[in-house]
Amino acid sequence: MNRADQPAAAPADAPGAHHRIGALDGLRGIAVTLVLVVHSINSGPHAGDDALTAAIVHASQIGTTGVDLFFALSGFLITGILLDSRDRPGWIRAFYARRILRIFPLYYAFLAIALVGGHVVAPQAPAQVWLEGNQGWFWTHLQNWLIASEGRWYFTPIGVLHSWSLAIEEQFYLVWPMTIAFLRGRALVAACVVLVGVSITCRATMFANGSEWLSLYVFTPARLDGLAIGAACAALVRSERVTKAGLQRVARLVFFAGGPLLLAAMLAFGVRGRWMIGGFAAIAVVSAAAVLLAAMPGAAPRLQRLLCARPLVMLGTYSYAIYLMHAPLMGWCGHRWDTNLAPRIGNGIGWQFVFFPLMVALSVAIAAVSWRFFESPILSLKRFIPTPRPPVVPAPVEPEEQRASA
Repeated sequence: MNRADQPAAAPADAPGAHHRIGALDGLRGIAVTLVLVVHSINSGPHAGDDALTAAIVHASQIGTTGVDLFFALSGFLITGILLDSRDRPGWIRAFYARRILRIFPLYYAFLAIALVGGHVVAPQAPAQVWLEGNQGWFWTHLQNWLIASEGRWYFTPIGVLHSWSLAIEEQFYLVWPMTIAFLRGRALVAACVVLVGVSITCRATMFANGSEWLSLYVFTPARLDGLAIGAACAALVRSERVTKAGLQRVARLVFFAGGPLLLAAMLAFGVRGRWMIGGFAAIAVVSAAAVLLAAMPGAAPRLQRLLCARPLVMLGTYSYAIYLMHAPLMGWCGHRWDTNLAPRIGNGIGWQFVFFPLMVALSVAIAAVSWRFFESPILSLKRFIPTPRPPVVPAPVEPEEQRASA
C-alpha cells in the first residue's frame, strides 16, 4: 500500500478524525525491508557450509515477519477506513472503487509481463508451463489456494509466487466490508478473536494431518491472525469503552517486552514446523502492537521519530511496487550471479554486502519509475470517485401553531 493511498487512521484522542500518519509509512518501509532481506539471502550469493553462513541464513528467515507486519497494517488501516465511512451513502462502492484503482493496474501489468516474459525466456521450463496452465488462479487472486493445495513452490522464470500474500489481502478486502456493515463495537472485536482462533485451529489441524509447512504458510484460513488482530486494534482505538492510555501501555508492553522474546524464540525454533501453530499469532500480536505505537499520538515518541526517517518513509511510499518487482529482479540477478560471477569471484555470504544493496537500489529505482509514470496517473482517477458523505439530516419542521406564536 502506497503513502498516497494510505488510509488515514483516526487519532487516539478523536476517533473518526483523519490525518496523515507518517510513522505508518516508515513501518511499511521496515516490513518491505524484512522481506527484501530474506529473499536476498535466498536468491543471492550465500554458498558455503560453514557455521557462520548457516547461522546467517537461519537468522534471515526472521524476514518473513515482514509479511505478518503487512497483514497487521492492512487489517488496521482498512478497518479504520470502513469504520469511519460506515453508514454514509455509497461507502462500500467507494471503497471497492478505490481498492481496484490502487491494486489491480500494477498487479495485472506485472502478471502480464511475467507470463509473456517467462514464455519468451524459457517457454519449455516446467515451472513456466505450470504457471501458464494455472494462470487463472493468479488472475483471480486465488493463487495461494493453488500453492497450498500442492504444497510446493514452482520457481518460474519471472517470479510471481510471492504474490500469494497479496491474494490473501485481496480476499480480505472482498469480504471485510460486509462484516463491518453488520458488526459493531464489541461484536466486531469478538469476531476478530474468533478469526484468530480459526487460524490457530486450522494450522493445528493441518499440521496434525501431515500438511507441508508451505500449505500452512500460504493458506488463507490459516493466515488470518495478522489481519484480524490489526482489525481489532482499529476497533479498539475508536471505542469509547477503551482508554487510550491503557491501550498504549499494553502496546508498549507487548512490543518492547514481547518483541525480544519473540525474536529469541524464532532464532531458537525457526519459522517452520510445530512452532508455526501458535507462532503466527504471536507475531501478529507484536506486529499489531507496533502498528498501534506508530499510529497513536504520543504512544512512543522516539519510535515514531525513527519511523518517520526519510529513507524508511521512501521505502514505505514505494512498498507496493517494490514488493511486486523485487522477486523477479532478485531471481534473475541471482541466477546470473551464480552462472557468471560466482566462478570468478566466489559465492560466499560476504557477497551479500554487494548483492543486497544493489537489489534494494534497483528495486527502489524501478518502483519510483512505476510510481511516477504508472501508478500516480492511475490514482489521480480517484477524483472521479464520489467521496462518501455523512447522510443529510433535515432540520425538524416546527408545528404550525408553534411558528405562529413565535
